[in-house]
Amino acid sequence: MTATATPIVDCLVPAIVQTIEGVSWMMFYNDGTFQGYKSMPNGLNYKGKTYGKVGWNSDTHSVSYREMSVAYSA
Repeated sequence: MTATATPIVDCLVPAIVQTIEGVSWMMFYNDGTFQGYKSMPNGLNYKGKTYGKVGWNSDTHSVSYREMSVAYSA
């Protein structure tokens, strides 16, 4: 029997997930461009929590998400 791996569409893997003063944060690395930042989703669900995009650091090429309520259609 041969094992086959299949891709997960629209999958993002966080570089860091941490809780600071009771608030969960996630960070992703991107190409460091504003276009790369804008192309990241505005909201994410991860392990039962909802996160909103809150910042971009062009020096470290990172995009930050914070646990928060976001508006979306289900």
